[in-house]
Amino acid sequence: MYVTAHWVKRQDEEGINAFLHAHGGTPLPTDVGLLSRVPEETPGRLVAQRAQLPPGGNVVRAYLDVVAPDGTSVVEVRGVLDQLAEDLHERRNPTVFHRGSVLVRFGVEIGLERVRDTYYGTLSESLLELLGDELASSTQTPRARRRGSSPHAR
Repeated sequence: MYVTAHWVKRQDEEGINAFLHAHGGTPLPTDVGLLSRVPEETPGRLVAQRAQLPPGGNVVRAYLDVVAPDGTSVVEVRGVLDQLAEDLHERRNPTVFHRGSVLVRFGVEIGLERVRDTYYGTLSESLLELLGDELASSTQTPRARRRGSSPHAR
């Protein structure tokens, strides 16, 4: 899976757009260099999104990418994101962080480096919320989803 959250700007508006892609069981590369290219080269099939601004034509001011095998739990992803948060201030911008089968990429515009911890926290929560909602909805019965219990029915 590839899940990403972007802090985007369009004219005077800013917002967070998040997207979840699945690879349908196709194994991801184990080499960190190849794994870090998944978002650009083989992002997978878009399965969920939340957009505060219409996608396309936005300036990405900050981004947070997570690449992991399909079905990786929210708990595991949160654990890796928390590990990165612990020493984010010591890392370069942009940064790549790899633990187990989870790879994280994070970066901000140069002018935002001083407050990148704030952007990281906000993007992390948006990414985890999308991932958690999608995993929860995929375990519901089709009938429950039709009744509007899916977060995408809002």
